[in-house]
Amino acid sequence: MPILLGLFIASRWGLEQLAAFTVANAAVAVALIVADWGATRALPRNLATLPPAGAAELLSSANAFRLLLVVALLILGLAAAATRWIAADIAVYAGILFPLCFLGAITTNGVSERVVAGETLPILTAVLAGLATFAAGALVAVQFGPRWFVAAYVLGKAVESLVITAGRWWVLHVSARSMGSTAAALWPFSLQAILGVIYARLSVFTVEQMATRAELGVFSVAMALYAALLLVPTSLALVQFPELTRRVQRHDRAGARRLVVRYAIISAGGVAAGVLLLAALSGPVGALLKVPRPYLGFVIAFAALAFLNIFSAMTGFFMQAMGREELAARLSVVTLLVALVYQIAALAWIGLWGIVAAVAAAELTTVAIFGAALMRSREKEWR
Repeated sequence: MPILLGLFIASRWGLEQLAAFTVANAAVAVALIVADWGATRALPRNLATLPPAGAAELLSSANAFRLLLVVALLILGLAAAATRWIAADIAVYAGILFPLCFLGAITTNGVSERVVAGETLPILTAVLAGLATFAAGALVAVQFGPRWFVAAYVLGKAVESLVITAGRWWVLHVSARSMGSTAAALWPFSLQAILGVIYARLSVFTVEQMATRAELGVFSVAMALYAALLLVPTSLALVQFPELTRRVQRHDRAGARRLVVRYAIISAGGVAAGVLLLAALSGPVGALLKVPRPYLGFVIAFAALAFLNIFSAMTGFFMQAMGREELAARLSVVTLLVALVYQIAALAWIGLWGIVAAVAAAELTTVAIFGAALMRSREKEWR
């Protein structure tokens, strides 16, 4: 939905508003992952293997720690806005989106429990309820400007989080009894997740610093379409992660390989279809989103980089399924620093087109680094 929000903002209110929204959304996405503290990846794996009492204790202690993180992030955000460390228009969007940090923890708990239990229909029900709420609110909010429109989206996410946890209220219980040990256990997942989301949004921050607002607006459209193409592989990887963990722990090498191959085929097919459709409709899409014609090739080229992300993301999931989350976290530090160097150098040397080359080089480097580590770890784990 943030992708669609950004595209709608571009078409109705222009690239300047999209630029501010994109930077704020990227900052809140980082904050959301910090507040999540690795729960999105750790909870499905641990809930799939723990007894009911252990699962309940894990969730309650994780909730307590994540609540503290949300409060800390709120204080940090208010300080940044008060000192004008971030631009005023970006700060307003960030403030509207910030409640997602709290709502995200609720939704993560509900989704994790239902995925492990094999009850995915309520997830669809919750999503539809959130969409209905957003649609109703947007019909009114759109008359008052993009900020109210974004606020309607946050309201929809609040309804979604309540519906997903309906009948599962125990996942919201808060207890500090094992908070320290739980936070430490989730730390490797958290570190890689935080580094991963910074890695994914790094280009937004570098372009914001090194390009004009007009170029940032064009890049925001490209980034939104890139993220849209990743919806299928990202969702598929998250759903398959618990089963991949079970197969790896059972040393079912053939079964794990089949899951990974199926993921790659379906994901690549979805991304290919999306890129071809975008190329075929580039003219109308560019006109709708107010992208100047000389930049259409850039938008398509950047969106097509979603192909490379399929494989870089899956190597990280596979390594965590093998219990190598600490190694994955350390490698993520390396890949993030390499990506930063690539982007700064390429933007300074080539300009806006440099971000395409930099992101492509970073993705290939990530696949090479994680792939080499995965090959060594796999033989040791399954020997």
